[in-house]
Amino acid sequence: MPNFNTCVSEMRNNFKNNKGLPKSSRAARNVLDTLNTWKCHAEVDDLIKIVEDLISSLVAKEKKEELAREMKKKMEEENAKKEEDKMKTKMARIQALTPKKLTQEKAKKEEEIGKNNGTCRTLNSTFLHKDLQNLQKAMRIEEDDKVIANCCEALEALVRANLSGKWFVHPFGSAVNGFGTRYSDIDVTICEVDQESDTQSVLEKLLKVFQNSESRFSVTEAILSARVPILKLVYHDGCSGRQEVDLSVNNRYPLLNTRLLEKYSSMDVPHMRVRLLVVAVKLWAKKHNVCGAPVLQKKVRFLPAYAWNLMAIYFLQVKVGLPRLSLRANPHEKRINWESKLSVASLFTEFFVWYADEFGWCHEVVSIRTGRRVDKKGAEFQALDKQRRKLLIEDPYVTTRNLSDVLTDEAELETYNAIMNMARACKSYRTELSASAGESSSAVLLPTLLVPTETVLVPTETVLVPSCYNAEEPSPAYPKLTRKGLVNKKLDEPAEEPSPANPKLTRKGLVNKQF
Repeated sequence: MPNFNTCVSEMRNNFKNNKGLPKSSRAARNVLDTLNTWKCHAEVDDLIKIVEDLISSLVAKEKKEELAREMKKKMEEENAKKEEDKMKTKMARIQALTPKKLTQEKAKKEEEIGKNNGTCRTLNSTFLHKDLQNLQKAMRIEEDDKVIANCCEALEALVRANLSGKWFVHPFGSAVNGFGTRYSDIDVTICEVDQESDTQSVLEKLLKVFQNSESRFSVTEAILSARVPILKLVYHDGCSGRQEVDLSVNNRYPLLNTRLLEKYSSMDVPHMRVRLLVVAVKLWAKKHNVCGAPVLQKKVRFLPAYAWNLMAIYFLQVKVGLPRLSLRANPHEKRINWESKLSVASLFTEFFVWYADEFGWCHEVVSIRTGRRVDKKGAEFQALDKQRRKLLIEDPYVTTRNLSDVLTDEAELETYNAIMNMARACKSYRTELSASAGESSSAVLLPTLLVPTETVLVPTETVLVPSCYNAEEPSPAYPKLTRKGLVNKKLDEPAEEPSPANPKLTRKGLVNKQF
């Protein structure tokens, strides 16, 4: 049987030299079927065993390849969905930045529909009720404070066990200053007593500790080359789940403003109007993408939440009579009780109206350190950086720093427009409800808190431009807009002649009436 012997010999050589082997389980089964027809010959028994083993390995390999193909297809579908969602978000952002040009006919038609349905009078209160509920839900509760305490306790034990010297853990920022929400991250700094070790080397050592130990902390990112190096951690709490933590070393400066803001947030107890107003303003700023760094505009930075906090407190100081607190940390200082008869909704309304109509843009400095209205050329602000930005917000502890210096031209103008549009919406609702209720138009009524201003039927065809822009030199961000030198009126000049940029801002000084 030459044909049989030749085939068996060739097969045996192929298997021995790993050449010409079947590439798939199907092809291997065809070879097995051929061998089974020669099963009566003892020479093929070992070949049948080899082919059966080959089939098993090929089947396992094919299953793995099929699983890999399915996973790859799933990942491609997920990535495509993410890209689609990202593009939708980007388009929504672009549409939000584009002023909506409502014709007078459409606005009139919408207004008539609202009046015919009897909704014009209840629209405000409905939105307000919903938004106040959202505000209350966002406020921190006792369980959130327990999570912070547990986190700091666990972190302090870990630090003291792995670092030489005497260390203490101090939380700071919105999570503990009274103006945070349930979504606030925990900012923590570890401070060394009597000496200061190199920050970067300490963080590098802690990074290895977190990576190698079985603690409740995991590292998501190490930012060691920043001005303030930090480790971004996640604290895994058994009750609340994940809590993001930013860890720094010997970062003592934020502890001062945290204590100061905590004192302001504890005023007007039990009504907590100060706390609720500041949080409402901050939530509004985040809702309208004018707070921090929006996801879709990584190169554009807006005012930090700390700056919005100061703007709200400054408004309460100069407009409602909130007392100015000492910047010095005094553990024996008595808490100052302060009370306002205005509701949180009314204060929220007047915040935007005041910054739109009375605040001296490009002239006035937001300063809770002074707690009063002073022109930027006043002796109090000689050290303040006034060159780069037109909105001036003084850091109460670093008086040379203008907190708006993070803004670009585009972000500064967008922040200005957002405030102005919200003020127009508040005044529109206020006038409308005053008329429907038979009250005077100057009455302080309830606005919508966090609803975007695009839903308000207020024409926004013209771009709102600060008074310190003119039409002579192009602005880098907006070629159609131009900057000019900021005109500042001396405080000792006659008060009869108003400032051209703001008729309510007299040359004698910034005059303001409280409620």
